[in-house]
Amino acid sequence: MLGIVLVMVGFVLFHNAWFGLFGEVKGEKAGATLSVVNFLGGAVILAAALYTLWQGEGHFTAMIYFMVGLTYIYIGFDHVYGLDPKAFGVFCLTGAIALFMGGVLTLEGGLETWREIWLLACWFSWAFLWFILFVECTFEKKFGKLTAFTCLATTFYTGWIPGFMMLAGWW
Repeated sequence: MLGIVLVMVGFVLFHNAWFGLFGEVKGEKAGATLSVVNFLGGAVILAAALYTLWQGEGHFTAMIYFMVGLTYIYIGFDHVYGLDPKAFGVFCLTGAIALFMGGVLTLEGGLETWREIWLLACWFSWAFLWFILFVECTFEKKFGKLTAFTCLATTFYTGWIPGFMMLAGWW
């Protein structure tokens, strides 16, 4: 299940990063396109969260899936309705804290394999991304293209590459 979720995370992050770097995110066509991508990606990840709970694979994993899926759904609604970014910023702060705690838990478990080191990098990368979204949206502090570049980088090393490797049985 994790491989599917990571590929979807990478897919949606890539689209959001692409429009953040090369397109007008708030334009009518870009907003409509991004809303569809965010809604579909969020729905798949929410379905994975429900399946994870149903299979008894862990409440912590399901919670992370729910946070990511709901984030994409929220972003989709923002592109459709132009919501107040401050509420999304506070949402991102709670996500950043939860993701940071995931990194702390990984550290407590020990870093004995490269997979654990990769997981630690993922937790802190996602926490950083959500934190800069919190600052940008809540305090209206713009970091230029930093957010889009952060999305683009995390697309590959936390999403697509490991997700595809997992699905191909190379992980």
